[in-house]
Amino acid sequence: MLLEIGFNNGVPITEDFFVEKISGKHNEDIGPILFPDWDHEKAMKWMDDKETMFRRLASEQLTAVPGLHKLCKWVEDRGLKRAAVTNAPRPNAELMISKLGLKDFFHLRGRERVQESQTISRSLLGRSQGTQGISRAHVYL
Repeated sequence: MLLEIGFNNGVPITEDFFVEKISGKHNEDIGPILFPDWDHEKAMKWMDDKETMFRRLASEQLTAVPGLHKLCKWVEDRGLKRAAVTNAPRPNAELMISKLGLKDFFHLRGRERVQESQTISRSLLGRSQGTQGISRAHVYL
């Protein structure tokens, strides 16, 4: 979508650019980074369109990686705690969890910021603030 509007003079963004400027951020924060000359409403409209495109593509193309459901059964059989943490908009997260058949595997709790979600997940999992072990997955469009 960025190429369609001539972003970066039509040159695709690099993974380094994505990681530095986009990854882990919310659309409210990404808009001014990508479109500093656009008014807020125009930037957020583009972001909304991006999320709509993501949901369309995910609903058509998202599939579980081999072994996902076997792993989930293994986790359930052992009564292990689990948490899904994402900075994705809630409708995207719900779609992905549903599409992958994980609605009964994860209890969804909505939070708007990654840090809040990580704090809740650590609490549910019985981990302290400094404990490592919660990671984020990235989806590139």
